[in-house]
Amino acid sequence: MKFQVYLGLAVVFLVGSTGISAQTSGPAKGYFALETIDLASETEWQASIDGQDYRSIQVPFGGWNSDQQDPQIHTMDGVDDHVIYRRKIQIPRVQDKQVTKILFGAVNYGAEVFIDDQLVGGHEGSFMPFEVDLSNHVKPGKNYTLKVKAYHRRHYYSEENPRSCMLPVGFDFPEHSKHWNGWSGNTKFGYGIVKYIKLAIYPEVYLKDIFIKTMVNRDSLLVHYFIHNTSDKTRTINIESGLTSWNKHPWTYPDIEDLNCTIAANSVQNCTLTSKWGLPPESYWWPNLPFMEKYRAQLHFLNINIKENNRDLCSAHQRFGFHEYTEGPFYYLVNNVRVTGIGDGTTEAQISEYDAYSTSPAFLPPTDHTLGCPETWRRYQRIGINCIRVCNSMPTEYMFETADEQGFMLVPEPPIWGNEVSIYHPVYTPESIREMARYCRNHPSVVRYSLTNETRTWDKDPWHTLIDAIREEDDTRPLVYELHNYGVGKIEGEKGGHAFIMEHYNPYVRQVHYNTIKKSAGSEFIIGEGEFAWGADKLAEFALKSRAYRWNDYAYFAPWSWINYWPNFLEGMNHEKHAWKPDNGPDRVDNINGWNSPIVLFTQKSLHPYLLICHEVERANNLSLFEDREYGDGSMDWPKEIIEWKSGTRQHQTIEIFNGGLEEQDFQIAWELRWDSNDGDLAGSGKTETLTIEAGFHQPSRISLEIPETDESNRKLFLVMHSLADGVEVFKEDQIYYHISK
Repeated sequence: MKFQVYLGLAVVFLVGSTGISAQTSGPAKGYFALETIDLASETEWQASIDGQDYRSIQVPFGGWNSDQQDPQIHTMDGVDDHVIYRRKIQIPRVQDKQVTKILFGAVNYGAEVFIDDQLVGGHEGSFMPFEVDLSNHVKPGKNYTLKVKAYHRRHYYSEENPRSCMLPVGFDFPEHSKHWNGWSGNTKFGYGIVKYIKLAIYPEVYLKDIFIKTMVNRDSLLVHYFIHNTSDKTRTINIESGLTSWNKHPWTYPDIEDLNCTIAANSVQNCTLTSKWGLPPESYWWPNLPFMEKYRAQLHFLNINIKENNRDLCSAHQRFGFHEYTEGPFYYLVNNVRVTGIGDGTTEAQISEYDAYSTSPAFLPPTDHTLGCPETWRRYQRIGINCIRVCNSMPTEYMFETADEQGFMLVPEPPIWGNEVSIYHPVYTPESIREMARYCRNHPSVVRYSLTNETRTWDKDPWHTLIDAIREEDDTRPLVYELHNYGVGKIEGEKGGHAFIMEHYNPYVRQVHYNTIKKSAGSEFIIGEGEFAWGADKLAEFALKSRAYRWNDYAYFAPWSWINYWPNFLEGMNHEKHAWKPDNGPDRVDNINGWNSPIVLFTQKSLHPYLLICHEVERANNLSLFEDREYGDGSMDWPKEIIEWKSGTRQHQTIEIFNGGLEEQDFQIAWELRWDSNDGDLAGSGKTETLTIEAGFHQPSRISLEIPETDESNRKLFLVMHSLADGVEVFKEDQIYYHISK
């Protein structure tokens, strides 16, 4: 092999029977540091390509192949094996016996780190944060040369199969790469140092990491404190903990007892405590359903102070949301409430910028001229999308934080994309899964984990190893495999746990078929479609199939992908800048085919939490009529097939009432018959019996219509329906009409 296994440098300490490991590879967030120094710079860094002369380079700036570099280094032709970054650094003196680290957001695809040409650490794999401890190689107050040797993907190719990479591969299709993988697409996948690079200083004994497990069903907290003792003697510490509200709400929090912990020399100890929660459901983290513009989820701080012999060593706080994600018989639950995931699967490298999550204004904090990442989540929520699978790369910490605050749900997925470019490796593949869990697990917006994307070419069945690997770090979330041509199924881990398959691109399963599957699979079976409705302008297909998926109890569904339909949907993005242009989808214009256009309004209606579906009309409009129809002008011809009735007859319609909110409610339908248009002359009205519908569920209601007399042929009669929840209108359906003849 051409590479070294740096995972062997990471010592793992398993403590007690908690099943949670404390690893020296860490989450690399730097939250608990005494001081951090940003090493990003436009001027301080130089780069050497494959051992050639050094030239100036901006770091990170999207990676060494980014179009922000001047000149840009081409992904395929510009580098054969590696790029060496170098710059001068000075180690600050913060306190005696300090710990000094370099924190990396990611180095794609792998890195070796040197101080004055001495190898001090490294990492294999893309898009995952990691850290390198410099403490034994530097002295405070001294200057050093830092070098980062960043390897190209081809450095890790298998000798047995030169087309396949030993490391997990993300959505990486640079220009002219067709001979790599048989794919003709193009993406902006940042190589080298991306996300961030920081110098961090810690005390000799410090809080390395924390995992707050919140358990609604047990009404309790379980907190894992990972304490790193870097000294050469055993240390006994006292951990003081308390709770406060991020929202400034006057909750009466439980008192948390102090925790004493003894840590052996040069080791990481998992110190664990439990506490009763005792607060009402209003204190829980809830998704923003139904969507409210100014919603803020309830979040809390765990405030930590670590002492030794009554002397403060370090303090920190970790924000969290009190929540629990579980599975029902055929659906997902948030805090014991059923929630259907209406999602998207956009991947970072297909959109407008290299290292887009760190460089695009759509994912950054707001400025005087930009609305930033909070607006990104709101735009998805305004459409009706409540969840995103972050396909094949990791969100930034800021993306997590804003999703936590706004009640937007995320499904992280590691950079494991199959399709003949990445083989299963017994070390690197499971480690990528573990790293993902350690990075994501404290964020309440993380509703489940996707373990791979379309790994259909692996020679054997290693699925259970990834289930086992992630549960070593986080056993609190449901798991899925996003796969193509595997159908539906449930994969069991060997050490407990399971993952359901989210199928891609197969025709949606109709209700009768789905009920058969549920019966044959047993009582606990979840079905979803992680990608469907491919194409640049298939909003109609997405909207219509979404109605069918909801009616047929799919637990989750998403197109591929929303940004294909609408390239300029997010701030700073557009068709011209996008790297990956399936079907060459156009930018959309407000009031024409974008916001406020008929096609977008229909899509918003189809994704609405309190949707009403007329069984007879929906069945009459076979979805195949819409699969190849484009609506680029913003029109929406619905319904396409019109039911015909004779005047003077009595007709019955079955209406499915959806309660996509978070509370059980009493529902009625107030309906009107109107001639010629949805605000035409009134021809009849009525109201259904009250139905009590549990949160997240839907039920049918029958309405009886007296069709009025008319002397015309094919006269339009509109059925206008108002869904009333506890007497308040929450949804209006006014597009359904019938042809009435004398």
